[in-house]
Amino acid sequence: DNLKIIEISDLIRFLGQIIHNYQYDSRIFELINNLFSPLIEKVFVVLNENDGSLNLDIERDKTNLVKAYLSFLLNLTVNHFTSVLVSENNINTFKKIMDVMFYQIIRVDTSGNGNGDGYKYNYSDGGNINFLNVKMCFNFLNNYLGNLSNLEKKDKLDNHISEAEIMKREVELRGIDEYLIRNIVSLSFEIPFKEVKNNGKAMKEEDKMGANGNKLVKHKSTTFNSKKPQNKMLALEIANSLKVLYLNYKEIVINYFVNIYFVEIELPM
Repeated sequence: DNLKIIEISDLIRFLGQIIHNYQYDSRIFELINNLFSPLIEKVFVVLNENDGSLNLDIERDKTNLVKAYLSFLLNLTVNHFTSVLVSENNINTFKKIMDVMFYQIIRVDTSGNGNGDGYKYNYSDGGNINFLNVKMCFNFLNNYLGNLSNLEKKDKLDNHISEAEIMKREVELRGIDEYLIRNIVSLSFEIPFKEVKNNGKAMKEEDKMGANGNKLVKHKSTTFNSKKPQNKMLALEIANSLKVLYLNYKEIVINYFVNIYFVEIELPM
């Protein structure tokens, strides 16, 4: 409880190294399985702490903590520990992780949508998407889908969950599948039309007025430009996620597009 932010980051990196070195050891799996939820909850609480002051050192440490946390999640899926996420101990924490990813990191929404735990840390880069964090989120989600989706364990080197256990938890895992399909599909349409903010401030079409009544420089919101390298990278990540979704769910995804999503956005068929 008394760990400093930088010490939590160091602990996460250390655990990631242990996972990499002992990925087939059942004792290490049990260790990580028991530590995972308390550790992630601690990360969320620390990020959410805000005394109202602006301390650049603390903000820098929080930024590094987010990177360490996302790298740790990615590490799980690369080193055959995906089953940690859906164990009985951790599946509820996994749901919170997905909420934070989809709503706060990717959508840059700090209003609390998607989760009821009051996590309002600003993961954005001056009000815009933090491209590095978003890329890691999509890589993590794609790896998860490639390892465990549609009630099938596709990472055959993950020996920490059995097919029988997957079927036993069918309802919860189907719920995660549906959640991922719904959010990845909607993001593929939302992101390209998302307003980009200039200089970290929400710019509107109308002129800004100074305190003395003089007209300030007119700022305009800019739209998603797929020719910019970072935006192009993001578009490729989204496209890859849609491909991964289709490869793992096929007709389920097609049916969701045709019978649910296109109906919701009132797209003529």
